[in-house]
Formats: sequence, C-alpha cells, structure tokens
Amino acid sequence: MDYRAIGLYSGNPAAALDIVFASFSEKAGNWTADPHLSARYTYNTEWMSRLEDAASLTAPSYCALHTAYGTYLGELVNRFVTDNALQFKVALIASPGHIVFNDSQGQPVWAGDGAALAAATRIPVISDFYAIDRAWGGKQQTTETLAARLSLTSPEAVNNPALLAALMGVLRWRQEYNVFGADTGAVANSIGGAFWNGDEA
Repeated sequence: MDYRAIGLYSGNPAAALDIVFASFSEKAGNWTADPHLSARYTYNTEWMSRLEDAASLTAPSYCALHTAYGTYLGELVNRFVTDNALQFKVALIASPGHIVFNDSQGQPVWAGDGAALAAATRIPVISDFYAIDRAWGGKQQTTETLAARLSLTSPEAVNNPALLAALMGVLRWRQEYNVFGADTGAVANSIGGAFWNGDEA
C-alpha cells in the first residue's frame, strides 16, 4: 500500500519552509520513499523577525505566535497544493514545526500549532513528534538515525528532513514506532505525534 503525504521542515539558517509531497511504501520492514514534488518558500521579513524574536516573548505572546505560525504554515501548504493540483491527493501533512529556542534543559522548542495547520488546510496533520519522547527523558533523534532504523532504501531521503518528516507522519498514522529510545535516551520507543483531523465531520 502506498501512502501519500506532505512533509514540512523549517529551520535555520534557511529562513524558509521546505515542502515535499511524496509516496511511501513498505515491504518486509524496508521503506521506500518516492518524492514527487517539492518547493521552498522563503519567509518574508516579518516572519523571519517573529521567529527570531520568539525566545524573548511572554508566555501569552508566544502562544499567539505558535497559533499564528501554524496558520501561516497552512497558508503555504494550501499554496503548494493549489500550484501543483494536489487537491484530494494528500492523505496527511506532517510538521515538526520550527525550532525557536532551547528550553532550560537544552531541549528544542518547536513553534507551529498542528491544530491551526489542520484547520487552515482541512487535511489531517501530525505534529509534536517528540512530545512523548521528551516526557520519557529522550533528547530527540537525528534524521539520519531514523533513516537507518527504518532501512530506508532511498538514499536521497537521508538528507531531506521534510521527506523524513512525512515518513514520521505515515508511521504515526500506521500506529508504528517512529522515535526510538535507544537513540534518544528515553525509557521506551514511542509512536510520536499528535493527530489533528482537519476534515469536516
């Protein structure tokens, strides 16, 4: 069975959002990724400044940023879907968000509310990949480690964080482990990711 998903990745120093639309298939525990379309959307000056200044915000202001950025991600995804005629072809969107600062324990804090993203796109969204792993003492795995763990047979995927985000979303959709305690230091493997439906009832 093929799974079609959009993966997002935003990180410094790119100051941009990478979007990938890909198909994934699994056979005997080995995953294959087939990226079909991709795009990079450079942030405007306002959003670059808002993300850079996130660490200095008060708690209420940060919560507002978290929601607004999720909506903004949804607007960019909608643009990508429209530009590439992908309406009704995407099963899910996977978004880790954007690392805006590290907390007092050195853990990355990701902005970008998955619920706001789902509401903007009306497509199911997987977000907050590492929340349970952090609660279990984990410190987040690298994308290269994930690719090796899943025996991913597509070499181009290892250096494509947006593509690997999409795969993490597919694994969450299938209720399979996508974060591994042996790599993160957590007490157990986890099926990481919050699910936001996005579809109308």
